[in-house]
Amino acid sequence: MFGLFFTMLGPVCAGILRSSKKSVILCWIGSALMCVGLFSSMSSGPFLAAVLSIPFIAFYRWRRYWKPVTVIIIVMCGAVEIISNRHFYDVLGGFTFNPATAWYRSRLISVALFEGGMSGHWVSGFGCLVDPGWGPKIDGRGHTDLVNHYLLVLCRYGLIGLLPFLAMAVAVVKRLVYAYRLTVCDRDRWLIWCLGAALFGLSGAMVSVSLFGQTTTIFYVMLGFCGAMPAIVAAPNPVARLRRNADLLYKREPMLTCSGSAVG
Repeated sequence: MFGLFFTMLGPVCAGILRSSKKSVILCWIGSALMCVGLFSSMSSGPFLAAVLSIPFIAFYRWRRYWKPVTVIIIVMCGAVEIISNRHFYDVLGGFTFNPATAWYRSRLISVALFEGGMSGHWVSGFGCLVDPGWGPKIDGRGHTDLVNHYLLVLCRYGLIGLLPFLAMAVAVVKRLVYAYRLTVCDRDRWLIWCLGAALFGLSGAMVSVSLFGQTTTIFYVMLGFCGAMPAIVAAPNPVARLRRNADLLYKREPMLTCSGSAVG
């Protein structure tokens, strides 16, 4: 929880660097402290989030190439599934502090999804604070350590809870994309990009850690902040607002008539 706190807020500190010119020194200090807090936690989950978030932020300069990069990543993951005798999420374990213990995360996914762990409980789950009993099958322990937030939601609430959770995440990403297209200001686009990096890193980290305590609160605060970004970055001056509304009207009605003549 200590490391995730800094991992979630670190990209936000980086995002406001271009917006607050008067407090740029404080932003740099905050970003540095976030890095110190991350590595002092000595936890694999926050480290994995940083491994995903930092390259995402660095890719901002080449963001126009996001489509081919996405295709390459999907092809690489598919190639690992086909060629290797391991799943692609097994390979991610090599980017943690202790790769030797990453096998538990992979084994947890295999038992829960492919070896009958959710049998009979796919729809409504096992219930809140109920141990699903996967521990003996995973590593012989008497309890199950649910170090996967997606599986935690699935285990507690079944698909009834997991599908809305995933739908909410997709809706937040759509709001960020809409806000990015809405604004013409580079500093706002940088902030939106960094927020996307924070969500991307956290989404990957939740495969190896589950949220609890204050991290859950911060997670939903971030979702609300991302959902409100279109209103935050909306053009404040009337001329720009009228121009944007005219563009939206043009997309809806490509041919408008005025005094008998057609105009585009």
